[in-house]
Amino acid sequence: MKSRISITLVLALLGLFSCTEDRVIPETIVDTTSYDVVHYWNFNDNTSEETLITPTYSIGGTSVIYEGSYYDDTDEGSLLNARNADEAGNALRLRNPSGDFTVSMPTTGYDDVIVTYAVRRTSSGPQREQFFYTVDGANYVKIGLENTDYAVAENFVLHQFDFQDIPEADNNPEFKIKITFDINADGDSGNSRFDNLTLDGIRNGEPIPDFPDGEKEVEVFHYWNFNNADDLETPNIGAGSWSYSGDEYDDVEGATLNALNGDEPSTGLRLRNPSGDFILSLPTSGYENVVMKFAVQRSGKGATSQNIYYSVNGTDFIQDNLSAASFEVPEEDSDAENLGYVLVTIDFSAISDVNNNEDFKVKFSSEETEKGNTRYDNITLEGTSI
Repeated sequence: MKSRISITLVLALLGLFSCTEDRVIPETIVDTTSYDVVHYWNFNDNTSEETLITPTYSIGGTSVIYEGSYYDDTDEGSLLNARNADEAGNALRLRNPSGDFTVSMPTTGYDDVIVTYAVRRTSSGPQREQFFYTVDGANYVKIGLENTDYAVAENFVLHQFDFQDIPEADNNPEFKIKITFDINADGDSGNSRFDNLTLDGIRNGEPIPDFPDGEKEVEVFHYWNFNNADDLETPNIGAGSWSYSGDEYDDVEGATLNALNGDEPSTGLRLRNPSGDFILSLPTSGYENVVMKFAVQRSGKGATSQNIYYSVNGTDFIQDNLSAASFEVPEEDSDAENLGYVLVTIDFSAISDVNNNEDFKVKFSSEETEKGNTRYDNITLEGTSI
């Protein structure tokens, strides 16, 4: 896995012109002949979902997360950016409805890194993509890059992002990239296709850590920040959903507790009394060690506590093996930090039936109250990939 990969411009050029359906759009492609391959995915091994997204070569510490419908392979790969004279083989296919495509790419031991990949779409696939990166593992930006918002063609096109003038990307174990999708991104058909994703860099003399086999990064795979008051139902991350059987719901002033990506405390979700069950459908497919977090408060007449239930079959709700089966809900306080919201954490990691479960749900219930309301903000579900 960690054998050295040599790179030659000749092989790259042969890859560019040996397939008439492939083409290169950028006017300037950096010659990485003198660079080392730090991470490389050719997506040719379709033995399983896991092997498809396993790097062909890597110094370690990578992960690939797709928050859309699902991913699989297509046998219509590309030679663009292929290394070691690899065949076109397969490509990674990201199915609609689309979601964020995030790749962890530690640059530990390397400077002046360059990210390159080939991408195309089907006729009904997303027509535009945006490229972001993070240097702290959480906040994604485009600062210092060009052509981060680009149209996607129906044939493979090479895209490259040069971080040589972004020193924060050097020698950085938290470095990640994220690609988002727009125009035809929410349809039930169509897909985006990626091939030959690389990060190249120049050794800086710093030691490269021995990333332990099996070490996995905790990823958030469901998230609602409730900042869009016109659409409180749609998650910011993942394909989860929720329902409320009480009187009605609307928006209310929010909190920063548990907010991701530097999101503003704009608005939260207000569940108005008479109260009812608040049920969240949270598929954990592909994940284990599941933990739920959220900020919560209430109005003066809202329920003072909430009971926690979960379902592993989508129908029957239980409290088995929960370390705590309820939580206290504090009253709003305009003078307090975060307006009196508190952070609640529910740990499902010891409940094996929750892992890799497309039917997983969580339910919050309280005593019946006629007036008042309960407020939630920044709900997340996180875990490690299986």
